[in-house]
Amino acid sequence: MFTPPEPTARPRRPSIFGMITLLLPWLWLVACGPSPAPGAADGAPLRVAVSVPPQAWLVEAVGGEWVEVVSLVGPRDSAETYQPTDAQVSRAMGARLFFRGGVPFERGGWFEALASAPGLEVVDLRQGLDSGPDALPMHHHHPGDEHPPESQRHNDGVDPHLWLSPRRLRVQAGTVSDALARIDPEHAAEYRRNLAATLDRLDVLDRELSRRLAPHAGGSFYVFHPAWSYLAADYGLRQVAIEVDGKSPSDAELTRLQEAARRDAVGVIFVQPQMPHQAADAVAAELGAETVVLDPLAPDVPANLLRAADAIAASYGGPTP
Repeated sequence: MFTPPEPTARPRRPSIFGMITLLLPWLWLVACGPSPAPGAADGAPLRVAVSVPPQAWLVEAVGGEWVEVVSLVGPRDSAETYQPTDAQVSRAMGARLFFRGGVPFERGGWFEALASAPGLEVVDLRQGLDSGPDALPMHHHHPGDEHPPESQRHNDGVDPHLWLSPRRLRVQAGTVSDALARIDPEHAAEYRRNLAATLDRLDVLDRELSRRLAPHAGGSFYVFHPAWSYLAADYGLRQVAIEVDGKSPSDAELTRLQEAARRDAVGVIFVQPQMPHQAADAVAAELGAETVVLDPLAPDVPANLLRAADAIAASYGGPTP
């Protein structure tokens, strides 16, 4: 009996169903929209979303009991590369306000979906601070490089780490208060009172940082990733970054760093917990220095800035034996 040959198997192509399945989470977020956002009008706290934990501290300080703050980036996540989960984006889409700060991960596709959510207003915390003499470029300052080329600047041009400066936080606190009062006028007077208390606290913090860092004005401190530009500018210090465009220095750059580090009697290179330390440890060993962790994303801003000031002041003790 003749048995017909089995048909030759054809390469499988992705099915329409499979492609749709891959896109379902984002399609659901955009098409269905956010769940109803709680607000002060129904007695529940006003839900507010922010990008990073220090911004949550500021919103909670101004909003008080009338806000519930959602932070997308956690304390140990990198705001450079973080990708929020679908659940996080969905929860943020249920907020009434989203305070963006200009950190790199906000350029992801998730932000476009969030910004288009009905009932959600996006407020930029950089307004009034992203231009003029107070705006600092996110550049990698190296010895002998007083004016870094455009290729060494951050994608947005301006350093987003504004929360590391009490003086700039004062401006941002006003932006937060205005936005909360506009969305929730019933509690506008309380937001203004909280704003006044927050400004007083930031002024006290500013004076204390000045007291601790004034003896070291004009000095350089070395960091692997340049997150502390505003703190340095406020208190007369000079931040020197090790990495170049996110990469470890070349041999020639390392030689210049060694010469500058010896001249500056550098014993410490500051690193942050959100990034790997191996490259920084290797550079520190070449410079005869040690690595010390400073966290730009720590949620308690005043306590963190005081801790940073003490660590920077202590770093001026010369090379580690």
